[in-house]
Parts: sequence; C-alpha cells; structure tokens
Amino acid sequence: MLGLVVSILSFQYLRQRFALATYVLPDSPYPKEWLISQRLVIDSILNIAFIGDSWIYNGEVADFVQDALSDAGKQVQVQSLGYCGAKSRDLYQMFTQPSLMSHFTEQNWEYVVVIIGVNDASGQYGPDFYAQHTLWIAERIISIGAFPIIVELPTFAIEESTALFPWVKRLRNQLFAWWQGCSINNISCYRDALRQRINESDLKDNIRFVAFDEICATYSACPTLYRDFFHLNRSGNQKLATAIASAITER
Repeated sequence: MLGLVVSILSFQYLRQRFALATYVLPDSPYPKEWLISQRLVIDSILNIAFIGDSWIYNGEVADFVQDALSDAGKQVQVQSLGYCGAKSRDLYQMFTQPSLMSHFTEQNWEYVVVIIGVNDASGQYGPDFYAQHTLWIAERIISIGAFPIIVELPTFAIEESTALFPWVKRLRNQLFAWWQGCSINNISCYRDALRQRINESDLKDNIRFVAFDEICATYSACPTLYRDFFHLNRSGNQKLATAIASAITER
C-alpha cells in the first residue's frame, strides 16, 4: 500500500513539474500575414523592452544596449522586466496576464529582447519544455506588434554547478537528462530544440536570434566573463549587449 501511495505521489510530482503551461491564444491586433513586417513606427525613439530571468534583473544589459545604440546615433528608451529564478513556463504565464500585456501595448515597444532558459537547463526540465514555452513567448510578443529578439540559451557552468548539488538532486538531474535524451550539459540540446520548433512554425521570419557562442562557447573557455557559475559579470554583459545591439541594427 505504501508503495502505491509513493508511486502516485511521484507520478503527480513529475506530471506537475514537466507540464506545459495552459496555452492562451493571443489577440493579435495585426492580420497574421502582416506579422511584424508591416508594423508602423510611431515616433523616432527606438523602444526596447528586456524580459527574462535574473540575467536582466538589474538592468545592466539593457543599459549597455542603450549606450551602444545611442553611440550609433539612435534615440533609445529601454526597460527591463527580470524575474529571478524564472523558467520559460513562468515567463510565458506572466506574459498571458492582461496587466503585463496592456503595459507592453501602451509603451509601444518595437523590440522585446528575451533572455530565458538557464533555470530550465539547470533543473533539467527538458528541451521541449524550454522550446515550446519560448516559442509561445515569441508569439505573444509578435501579437502586440513588437519584434522578438531571442538570446539563445546562454552558456553557463552547468556541469560544474551540477557537481556541487547534493547527491540526491544530482542523481535526479542525471536521470531527468537521460530520460529527455540530453546529457547533463544540455545547452546545445535545448538550443537545437528551440530552433527546430521555430523553423517549423509560421513565425520563423519574424524572430531574430542572438547566437551565444559568439559571446562564450563554453564556460571553461571564458570564466573571466562570469561573476559566478550562472551569471555574466560586467564585462560579459557588455559583450552580450554588443551582440544584442547588432541584432537590432541588422534588422
């Protein structure tokens, strides 16, 4: 009897842990065939929002992007909405809240930069979990008439940090990674899943990626860009901001 109860509780835990968010159909103000290509610029100021996890929580990346674009002669307004510990599911659920959506619509953001996925990868939530929620986030951004700039899953010290977990959590994550067809270092596995999901969608021509390997391909190759196993330091954020600014100006 005890074994049955444990099995049921374990199943419930796994089902809730890996469940996708409830999909909410966005109310797009633009005909689907327009997408973002026909968006009208209301004024000469470039409005850019940054949304994600702790990578943008302190606003440093946004400030560096603003500096880079201002140096290029553009008038720029930025805002960061970072949520420490957020996974892609959390961010998508926040994006379905009417108050947040109305805020974005009222601010007339032209670009929304998304940085998410480190907590998905560290927790071994799975490539499909990350890819589907990030695709839905991009869809919500397009529905408000903005252009999504997605920073692909950032490089971080996933193997080094996992090695420091308590043995039970470490074993759990190893089993989750195996079950999902990835290794503990699942970064490329998650990136490939997202690119495939977007390429199979009708949004592929309206999303721009920032390739993180151009900033740092492996943590061991550039530890001086990081302040800890999970986050860039000031120099790393400057390098990331340069790549984001290039993605915006190349459009």
